[in-house]
Amino acid sequence: MNDTEVGQKTIAELRAILASSTGADSVRIRRELAERELQRGELGEAVELLQAAGDDALAGGQAAEAGTVFHRLGVAQFNGGDVEGSSHSYRRSAECFEKAELVWDRANALWGHGDALLALGRYDECLAATDTAVPTEGAPERPEIAGRVALLRARALFRLDRNSDALELCTESRNHFRACGLPGAVASADDLALSICIEAGDLDRALELANNCYVVALNTPQASDDAYAELRLAETHLYRHELPRAQEFAQQARDRYYEADDSPGIARADLLRG
Repeated sequence: MNDTEVGQKTIAELRAILASSTGADSVRIRRELAERELQRGELGEAVELLQAAGDDALAGGQAAEAGTVFHRLGVAQFNGGDVEGSSHSYRRSAECFEKAELVWDRANALWGHGDALLALGRYDECLAATDTAVPTEGAPERPEIAGRVALLRARALFRLDRNSDALELCTESRNHFRACGLPGAVASADDLALSICIEAGDLDRALELANNCYVVALNTPQASDDAYAELRLAETHLYRHELPRAQEFAQQARDRYYEADDSPGIARADLLRG
């Protein structure tokens, strides 16, 4: 059965066909059933189906397919709150992609593995897991993935109070994101660098970064981006003891949050506004 045929079947029909299916057909049907179960909010059933599909693909010598299935499993588990399970699934995905010699798919899976470890507070393990994720020779073929890995590692280093190393990786991440034209991602790297600079007391560099993020936010359609960037400017000016400017940006942020009926945003703006 091809993907179109599978997509046209009902859940009952797919389960009936699955009973006698083997190989690639079994994998394809289990994946489709898993997506249907996720749409219904049945995470447990979807996890079982994806685990079985990944195991079947691997047993059938389909390493790349298995890597894709385990990656999807990791995403589903992470979104469903099973961060520990997600970490294991992403790691299996990376192992499968390595077997299939798919370097950048492996890197993306290791990013997921590391992101789960970061969420679990296991920062040293996060760094170890992603240490060899990105090829080091030449310019990256997938700069977005290279940028996400660098930013993830910067976050782990920041949590470990290794601020100098974290700043270097923020710059590396920023350069990768610029190379593939992702201004929002550039702003994410600058936002982390801003936090590091504030903690380190480099308030001139912090203000420069806060302004960079603000410029990017003003050129995106989401008002929430503008409000967050204004909050960060207010915070930076407050650290610089520039109270009028801090109050100005905090008020601007508050006005945006008020329009969006965002109570937590309003509360944060009020705290900075004084």
